Amino acid sequence: MSKMLRVSKIPSDATEDALTFFFENTRKSGGGDVEEVDYDEENHTAIITFEEDDVVERVLKKTPMLFQGKVIEVEAHMPDALDDSHPDIKEAEGDGNYFAIHVSGFDTEKVPAETLKLYFESRRGADVDVNSLEKVEENAYILKFEEEEAIDKILKKTHKVGGKQLTVKRYIPPPPLPKYEDKVFIKGVSSSTTKDSLFNFLEAKSNAEPIDIIYGEEEGTALVTFDTKPDIEKLRQQCKKRTLEGNYLNIDHVTVTNTIVATGFKETTSEETLELYFDSKKKCGVDGVTKVKMNQQLNQCFISFDDYNSVDIVCNRKHKVDGVEFKVRIHQECLGNPADESQSLQFQLPDPVLIENVDKWKFVFLKESPENQQKMNEYLRPKHARINWSTINMDEKLEVACTLESTDKDCRKLAKAWSAVIQKEMSTYLSCINVSKLNTIKEAMEDVMKEIEGMHTDSVIIRNDQENNTIVIVGQVVETEKISVKISSVIKDIEKEIDEKKSQIEDIFRSKPYETSILHCIRFQEQYSKKKDGVEPPPLIDTTDDIYTDYYTTLDADRQRYTLASSGP
Repeated sequence: MSKMLRVSKIPSDATEDALTFFFENTRKSGGGDVEEVDYDEENHTAIITFEEDDVVERVLKKTPMLFQGKVIEVEAHMPDALDDSHPDIKEAEGDGNYFAIHVSGFDTEKVPAETLKLYFESRRGADVDVNSLEKVEENAYILKFEEEEAIDKILKKTHKVGGKQLTVKRYIPPPPLPKYEDKVFIKGVSSSTTKDSLFNFLEAKSNAEPIDIIYGEEEGTALVTFDTKPDIEKLRQQCKKRTLEGNYLNIDHVTVTNTIVATGFKETTSEETLELYFDSKKKCGVDGVTKVKMNQQLNQCFISFDDYNSVDIVCNRKHKVDGVEFKVRIHQECLGNPADESQSLQFQLPDPVLIENVDKWKFVFLKESPENQQKMNEYLRPKHARINWSTINMDEKLEVACTLESTDKDCRKLAKAWSAVIQKEMSTYLSCINVSKLNTIKEAMEDVMKEIEGMHTDSVIIRNDQENNTIVIVGQVVETEKISVKISSVIKDIEKEIDEKKSQIEDIFRSKPYETSILHCIRFQEQYSKKKDGVEPPPLIDTTDDIYTDYYTTLDADRQRYTLASSGP
């Protein structure tokens, strides 16, 4: 067990001496000789380091524990210092206890990695287990073994897999890159910690002045540069014992990098153009580019050199390609995609996202239904977003606000991608709202709307688009499809009824004004009604286009009879 004990809820009037005396009193605390006390009066906590290993276990058996009349909390302190599992340490130390081969020349489609591994574990290969297999190129792997005899056995043979002769050679790892003497990589920085607070803390613990900081993509990480070489081991030990705003800082060396990141270049500038530029000593002062990787989405390009000294040369020059000046800075893999130089660990709430050109009927569906508004906000809640519906106008725009807070885990990282995520999520949600449109004839619209009045539900709205003689059904896909089927049936029945009435119109009788007058005189309507079992004819109107329904033959016969009578002797 650790020699260190963490004590919290210490009375505010307690002194460091009082703590020391208490924990050296075996009868009262179970403690023993104290090597060091690191007392944080501001947070009422302390790290007690004992001289012997078994003291902490004795103290823990005495809990609950009273100190100056108040209960204090004690626990074994195991600082989360970086160990050999950290990627930078692994890179520096290498993996010295292995022997490896570099294998290439095979067809990756015919020979997957597992097949390659099984081959070299068989009698045809080394006849021993492969410790690990790492892909280093498109069709090249490094295979690691525990003993050098395995490598010797492999190299004495020729190897053929998948119908192709393999190229096998001993792999000698490159020497580890050196470490920066004036830089440290830090994990565990609180989001509430300012740059000044961090610098003051580091200076007090290292006796060196911090002069620069780059915040990493991962929450709470930063790379700090000092004016002189700090004692990194001493700083690491000090940060195990004392917190900064409640957090223990993890301190580690920083491996010298051979990579830069270029930002702010013209969007049309290609990866090849940047590679040619940075591989020209005449243009940028160096050459020897080994790798170029473009990130079009973020308008970034990562460039690696065979000589890590090239990085400082490039970063100390100005650069211009395709008529645009752009920035270049050192890239450290441990920082991920670091924050901009203008940013800090202070959380900055993203601006609201404005979703424009929302479908008219989808907008109405959301605006008029509190239930649907609630559903949408429930969908957005895990994405750290919400819509304030009270401020939404009928302009087919939706404003989505960010609900992230500085206390949320990885808040800065989430904030960085928040806008793009919300644009995508809103598009997905709106695409799930279905708009179904059913056409009908103008004469049927009023009857149809009366008939379907009771079909409205909380999850579906029905509207009358009179301008286009259309019934609009908006809602979730399944519900709108069900209601659309019902409304289609109603429209069909009403239109059929109207068609049947229209079928009674057999012809159109177009009369002249004087003919209309004569029909009035001969009491045509009364006679028509008697002949047709009381069915009322249409009214006679003095126009040139009167329309008479149903019985054109009767009308025509009366007209002919009148014509004959008027033409008699």
